[in-house]
Amino acid sequence: MNMSSRQPASAGSEAGHRLRRLDRRSFIATVGVTAAVTGVATHEVERRVPGGWVAYGQAVPRGSVRAEPTTSRVVWHVDTDRPVVALTFDDGPDPRYTPEVLGLLDEHDAVATFFLQGSHVEDHHDLARRVAERHAIGNHTFTHPDLGKADAEKARRELRDTHRVIEDVTRTTPVLFRPPYGGLSGATTMVAADLGYDIVLWSDRIASRSTVDDNVKRAKELRPGAIVVAHDGGSLPNDTVLESLPKVLDALADRGLQLVTIPELLNPPAPS
Repeated sequence: MNMSSRQPASAGSEAGHRLRRLDRRSFIATVGVTAAVTGVATHEVERRVPGGWVAYGQAVPRGSVRAEPTTSRVVWHVDTDRPVVALTFDDGPDPRYTPEVLGLLDEHDAVATFFLQGSHVEDHHDLARRVAERHAIGNHTFTHPDLGKADAEKARRELRDTHRVIEDVTRTTPVLFRPPYGGLSGATTMVAADLGYDIVLWSDRIASRSTVDDNVKRAKELRPGAIVVAHDGGSLPNDTVLESLPKVLDALADRGLQLVTIPELLNPPAPS
């Protein structure tokens, strides 16, 4: 299969959203799209050979996910005519950056989606609760591993442990998952679906290692429905994000683009 020739199809029946629906029956047919976006994907296929069947490209051990079909969306951009953009932050909460990010968003009356790292939530309860007071939150694993080649056991442990600590600390149940580095194995995708997560990638960024001018330039070129990733924690030099954010927010406002959370982007209000 030539994965580079596979193009995402519009789901017109779902308000024109460019959403990938993955279930266990159609997973083999759709995993090529995931691979084209993330660079890595694996899946389990059975092939008849003389004397029986063999499995190869194994994503998950038998019995490691529920027997019934499960469904998940993989989204990196939404086709929409609404003038909306979703801003997201990864790797927090982090006392070096998150409080200032929250303050800047408050000043601009803006909302975002924060993909929280479980170990950081465990270390910074109050800051995690502050994020959850006003913004959407998602699961960004517990230890921030690259799940591009992860087996089901590792993927489930990372997602499950983070899910539990987010629920315990914030009293909020996350339903969104962003894999670190955008890396998805077939096992990770199927485990996320099994746990009821939609998978959120991104179409643009406020880059920590770029310049303020470049970040603002990209903001001026964003299309409606874009999902923008930035970082409010981790090992990146995120001072550039803090310097860029006010000008990016002003640039979006000048273009008439409203910031929404990922749930608001994926589930637009019904026409009145």
